[in-house]
Amino acid sequence: MSGASPTTPARIAYIHDTAATVEKAERDGGTAVLMHPVREDVVRDLARQGVTMPRKSTSFGPKPASGLVLRALDL
Repeated sequence: MSGASPTTPARIAYIHDTAATVEKAERDGGTAVLMHPVREDVVRDLARQGVTMPRKSTSFGPKPASGLVLRALDL
């Protein structure tokens, strides 16, 4: 049997748009898991305790585009 199994990382996607997530799950015959974001105060509290959050659970947005250059206009 070739190809990725349903549980391999290649078959897992992190999509930040609800409609796109549901559409992909329907199209691929997969499962969509919709979750509320973790509040910042919870992340800070867990960090103070030394707790490591699961992968992607602290993916905050919006993020600047790749290659974005910031430059100060005052000298």
